[in-house]
Amino acid sequence: MAKKYGKMGLNAHRLKLSFYSNTISKAQTTGLADSSDYNDSHNFAIETRIGKEWSKTILSKRAKIIFGSDAVYKLYHDKAGVFTNSGAQKTNKNENVSAYGLSPFFGVTYGISKGLAISVETHLNLFRTTTRLEYPERSL
Repeated sequence: MAKKYGKMGLNAHRLKLSFYSNTISKAQTTGLADSSDYNDSHNFAIETRIGKEWSKTILSKRAKIIFGSDAVYKLYHDKAGVFTNSGAQKTNKNENVSAYGLSPFFGVTYGISKGLAISVETHLNLFRTTTRLEYPERSL
């Protein structure tokens, strides 16, 4: 596919899938300066972005201004328990957050050499967010 530099309308389709997961256990929180209690936490986040990008070549065809928008869906889950040092449970929490919306962006790409470029991009996230937070009854 040939690219036409210097003309408005050079575009690309964008797709991003990301996943994050983390676990914090008692062994990681014991012995901290404020160790009156400790956390046992498990969380993860998933993000999907699908979008379109346009660009305009500038500066002797080495730099491009890029702009466009992504449709975004995010899901975050956190399950955590807070315990005292003696092992008694203080609280328990389940949190689910989902967000969806548009993320318009603007940026600059500069070609250092053939096949190597550096880019800077900024986004404006316009999301509808729903949060469900539960504190189930603890059993002692």
